[in-house]
Amino acid sequence: MDIGLYEGTIGDGLLFHIGMGFSTIDQDNDYADYNCAEYFYGAGWWYRVCCTACLTNQYGSTYFMWSSDDSHYILSKAQMMVRPSSSSM
Repeated sequence: MDIGLYEGTIGDGLLFHIGMGFSTIDQDNDYADYNCAEYFYGAGWWYRVCCTACLTNQYGSTYFMWSSDDSHYILSKAQMMVRPSSSSM
């Protein structure tokens, strides 16, 4: 995972996942002893040793969350916006 600059008030929960490949239930690219995507109900994500921020888990799940520093938030909604990196344009 490559990310740009973070702007917000709750801390950068994606910082932990920089450099990770995308993991799915059938493609385990994380560093955990088990498949994080399978553990989190098949949700694909850029897991390191599971996640500090995971926006693809089931709505209402305690795993649909964002963590940073000493804060942990259970989310009610999330929006991800993806664009090509400037180096590939």
